Formats: sequence, structure tokens, C-alpha cells
Amino acid sequence: MRGLLEDEMTSKKNQQLKEMQAYNQDLAEQKKARESDWSNNQEDMNQHEIARTNMTDFMTENPMTTTSQLAKHRYVPYHFKGLKPSQVDEINATRTQQVKDNKAIKKNLNSEEYNWAVQNVANTQHFLNNETELEAKQKLMAGSLSGTH
Repeated sequence: MRGLLEDEMTSKKNQQLKEMQAYNQDLAEQKKARESDWSNNQEDMNQHEIARTNMTDFMTENPMTTTSQLAKHRYVPYHFKGLKPSQVDEINATRTQQVKDNKAIKKNLNSEEYNWAVQNVANTQHFLNNETELEAKQKLMAGSLSGTH
């Protein structure tokens, strides 16, 4: 009887091991399929990104990328694709002149601010001098009025 029970136990154990192996095999196949799908998806996304990047205006050297989006007559200062050297020189000369003009305007503005401040100080000083003279005259008049009575 003991041999029969041991044989039955061994056969159950072997059956469980076979089921466990089959289950583990299924899990391994599922994992492999998941990883393969993920890898394929990543590869597809990479290919799509490469194709999208290669077809951008920058990569295809679209000359419209040299113009500003705010105004079609203005050029992007760091992007001169498709322009002739004379056009680039003209743009750079215009930019240089604009910088000089802006510096002159700023200098004039600062000069005006300084002149206004100097005039304001002079006006204040004049006002204070007038106040001092007025006070002295009032004291003199008060003294002469009190002396006559």
C-alpha cells in the first residue's frame, strides 16, 4: 500500500511539474511577444521620427524659412539659406544701421533725462531762494510794523 501511495504521489508531483513547466513556457512566450511588439513599435516610431525630421523645412532648405513669420518683408537674422551674398550684405548693413540708430536714440533720451534733471534741480533751487527772500522780507516788514506802533 505504501508503494501505491508513493507512486500516486510521484505521479501527481510529476503532473504538477509538467503543468508548472507548461505555465512557465506560456509566460515566457507572452513576455517574448510583448517585448517583440514593444521593440517593433519603438522601431516604427523611430522611423516615423526620422522621416518627419528629414521632411522639415529646415532639412529641405525651404527658402521661406529665411523670412520672419511676423512680417514677410523681414528676414530672420541668423538664417540666410537661398539668399545671394549681396542680399545678405544688404541685410547685415541694414541691421548695423539700425543698431547705430537705436544707440543714438538711447543717447539722446539719456541726454534729455539728464537735462531735465538739471533743470528740475535749478528750478527747485530758485524756488528755495525765493522762499528765503520772501521770508526775510516778511520778517523785515513785521519788524518795521511793530516798530512804528
